[in-house]
Amino acid sequence: MRLASLYSGGKDSTLSLYITEPMGHDVAYIVNIVSNSDDSMIFHVPNANMVPLLAGSMGKELITASTKGDEKDDMEALRTALKGLNIDGVVTGAVWSDYQWDRINAICEELGLVCLSPLWKKDQDIVMKELIDSGIKAIIVGVYADGLDDSWLGKDVGSSYSDLMSIRSKNKISVIGEGGEFETLTIDSPLQRSILKITEYEKQWNGHSGTLHVKNAVLTPKNKIRQFTNDDIDYMISRQINYFEEEYGFDKDAWKTYIADGVHELVNRFDPEKDVIFILESSGHVSGCIAVTHREDHTAQMRYLFVEPAIRGSGAGNELIGSAIDFCRERRYEHIFLWTFSELAAARHLYEKNGFKITDTHENKEWGEPILEERWDLHLKN
Repeated sequence: MRLASLYSGGKDSTLSLYITEPMGHDVAYIVNIVSNSDDSMIFHVPNANMVPLLAGSMGKELITASTKGDEKDDMEALRTALKGLNIDGVVTGAVWSDYQWDRINAICEELGLVCLSPLWKKDQDIVMKELIDSGIKAIIVGVYADGLDDSWLGKDVGSSYSDLMSIRSKNKISVIGEGGEFETLTIDSPLQRSILKITEYEKQWNGHSGTLHVKNAVLTPKNKIRQFTNDDIDYMISRQINYFEEEYGFDKDAWKTYIADGVHELVNRFDPEKDVIFILESSGHVSGCIAVTHREDHTAQMRYLFVEPAIRGSGAGNELIGSAIDFCRERRYEHIFLWTFSELAAARHLYEKNGFKITDTHENKEWGEPILEERWDLHLKN
């Protein structure tokens, strides 16, 4: 489905988006409802000024609407933002608020949209563990409950899980802030190409509650794409062998031979005028790869696309494919083809997004479980 994410910049809307995208949905828009007051009956308010940067770091189009903060205006703002978008549904970060859930669903039903809320009614500890496991980094930017003083402003919520559990045992708070105990701001996630670096902020504390207002921030790129060295060959071979063995049962020697021989052949016949191997680094670590190798005149094959699971959804795969296509254009290739298989939904979505089309299929039983291999082709207009 083509979706819009109802996105506040907080941890729950980020986690919901992170869970939804790998299902094969195309989340085309970030929708943010901005309150003109210091409050909103339905939507997250603190640091909404950071959402444009976060949307940009995810490579998504931002749709905004303003509200006075009362229920009627909140709902009208949501209706205005969603109406007319070419979408099938909306992703929300709702967890336990029936009030929020009912009103967002009412607007979705009115507009004929599906409402997806992957965190809805989940156990709070499970949500927190999913947040930590996802690699999402969110800081606390508002505290409004006993046991949370001004020292909590700016803390990473995932790293503070054990401390939040201790406070819960005394004060019965929600460890995910679902009772309004705290608000968060995402600074990094696997969805983002860049980290949100806060350069200026102000803390306001009134004795019982307070807010961290971000005045200025910049995006710091975390992905780097470089040319390969011989030290990268073992990574290209071992990670693909191990990943597809673990995830798809490709445990036969034929699979290992196919990958190892193919990479070595690529390296041995490598012509820098016609071929390229790009290595992706994320936060200083090798985290993916892609290759282009020459075939017939004016035809190239794209091979070995791989992105580490921890950073999938960040746009890294699209960056690698884009770099490979740009290389082919620079070398005046007229045609690119690749082979993949039908279960790789996220990769197939990226190929389609970049203009590739399926031109052939056949069943393969050589590597373990039977799979449907697919050939995808792209004709370039140089």
